[in-house]
Amino acid sequence: MPQLSRRTFNDQNRYETVVFQEGTHPADFEMVELQDIQNAEREAFIKALLTDGAIGSAFQVSGGTGAGNSVFIGVGPAYVNGLRLIMPDSLHQLVAGQYIYNMQIATPAVNRTDLVYLDVYVDNVTATTDPNIEDVTLGPSAYRERVRYTLSVAENVTSSTPPILPAGHYSIPLAMIARYASTPLIAVADVTDARPIASFTSQFRPQNVLVVSPDGGDFVNPLLALNSITASSATNPYTILVMPGVYTIASPMVFTQPYVSMIGVDASSCHIIGNFNGLSVANISADQIAIKNLHLDFLTGAGSHSSCVYSSGSYNVALENLILGQGAYNAGTDAFHGIDTVAGGTLSVDECQVYCQGTGTAAAIVTGASSTMVIRNVNVFAAGANALTNNGTMTVYQSNFTGTDGLLVSTGTFLAADCSWTNSALKAVSLSGSVASIVISGSTSTMSNCTFNGQSLLGNPSSLTGVSALWTDVVFNAQLQQSGGGTSIYRNVTFGAGYYLNGAAASFRGCTFGGAGNTWGLPAGSSNEALVINGSTSPVFMDCLSDWGKCVFIAGGNPTFKGCRFTSPSAGAIVVNALSSSSNVVMANCTIQLFASYSGDSVIYIGGAGATFTFVQSHVQGSSLGQPSTVLSGGGASLAAGSNSSTAGALRDASITSYSNIAQNP
Repeated sequence: MPQLSRRTFNDQNRYETVVFQEGTHPADFEMVELQDIQNAEREAFIKALLTDGAIGSAFQVSGGTGAGNSVFIGVGPAYVNGLRLIMPDSLHQLVAGQYIYNMQIATPAVNRTDLVYLDVYVDNVTATTDPNIEDVTLGPSAYRERVRYTLSVAENVTSSTPPILPAGHYSIPLAMIARYASTPLIAVADVTDARPIASFTSQFRPQNVLVVSPDGGDFVNPLLALNSITASSATNPYTILVMPGVYTIASPMVFTQPYVSMIGVDASSCHIIGNFNGLSVANISADQIAIKNLHLDFLTGAGSHSSCVYSSGSYNVALENLILGQGAYNAGTDAFHGIDTVAGGTLSVDECQVYCQGTGTAAAIVTGASSTMVIRNVNVFAAGANALTNNGTMTVYQSNFTGTDGLLVSTGTFLAADCSWTNSALKAVSLSGSVASIVISGSTSTMSNCTFNGQSLLGNPSSLTGVSALWTDVVFNAQLQQSGGGTSIYRNVTFGAGYYLNGAAASFRGCTFGGAGNTWGLPAGSSNEALVINGSTSPVFMDCLSDWGKCVFIAGGNPTFKGCRFTSPSAGAIVVNALSSSSNVVMANCTIQLFASYSGDSVIYIGGAGATFTFVQSHVQGSSLGQPSTVLSGGGASLAAGSNSSTAGALRDASITSYSNIAQNP
């Protein structure tokens, strides 16, 4: 071996670096000291930051190799005394993606316990070991120092403490193995993990952070970590950090202490599964609770359950990036729902997937009376259950809801933007034949840029009762009936399956009315019109459209239509049917188009003694395939008509005897 540079590094000198003089050649020992300074600082920092141990499943010992006196060793990094180890490395190569440690020991003659541990040290590597480090022209000029470890076995031990090693060697335990007389094979059940898991040292760990990990940490179960907290507060908050793993709990996680956060590393890999029935996975009974990045679920077959998350009082709760009930939903038929609150409290629900099934009138997400809930970027799947139930104040953004039963039941204040609701069969659960897509009563309903694809033919009509609605850019493909008090404003709303206005005050601009699904609850004489008006109401329709054929049925009220267009693609359909004997109907600047061979008597029927029908500055466009003999027919109603035009025959028939300004029309 060549003569080597002298080592001048002394940590107590606290040299920061080596500064070379310009114009001179640095001495070799100075180059070595510079490297020693850098290495010492790095290792000191790692030792101050991390405790000795493995990362994840690195160096985890497991049996079941099928070969005698051998075990598998998990891959990944570990840190010992500031030195980084990796599996595999150049001395420990994988075979078929695995590393098998063949212990150089004989099969035990008697039962005993063996300890597998790591012996870590730094050794010297010369060109004899690695020819690549020698210059072929200059010959040997330096060697390398290498971090090295060997897998070792201590036989017949009583603890997981490794044996005392020579100076410069460091160790960590890996596993305790139960060995049996004359049995060379090591089974999976024979191995007990003894590895320390690397974690932040106390001075670098945030205040009151409890680590949960199946491979070690402060606790091996999140329920145990939660139950250990006894004195959390605004000035003494706690965080439970859940590492990847599947944690089965035999009783609910009850949050009785305030200011506690339970945070997983990732929702797809951190599973907490309740093995019980009739209760919730997480029961919140304290203020300022946060649950994030977790998958909360129930063990399939354990019976009917409550909810994945239940808030039992007036508490502030944050739920973020959760998967709730997916496993029980996919694998079984146990009844459960996702998020439930009772009276009071404020909940925020962000970036969650919520599943629910078999709970009947209960819902995937429930807001209790006087509760406030804000939902953002959430996907809900409800089989045999409602999707949303709101009894307080609920605000929903950019979320999607799919369910077999009711999509929305609200008795409180409801606001939604950029959302969609869809009635659809899920799993083996078909669409309910008796549940309305939405039922909203009392208070207010504000929606913007939302879509409802509900049940048009199967379910009861959706309903708004006593609601002040403000809907903008909404597509509502389900039959809707509105009644009671309140004042509603609709802008650019598509009522795709029929709309029945019964006594409620409302105005409409730029709205489209499609065909009705059924006649449930409609007034006598109605025949599946797209728009039905009844009761004591004076709605205003501006720039609205219907191409259903049987467009408007007026059984009561005093509607005004301005700039509207009604199209009849079918022969014989009465486009506007005004049967009320007390209504005052106004149609101004409107257009009626006939696209088919028309076999009916008239396009507009205005029967009803005592009613008034004002038809001005409007146009009726006939069809080349056929058209009615008159535009207006009926009897008893007073007609005021002026400045109209028609290519579909005379404006009135002989049955209209009370009229004015009729001469102005063709």
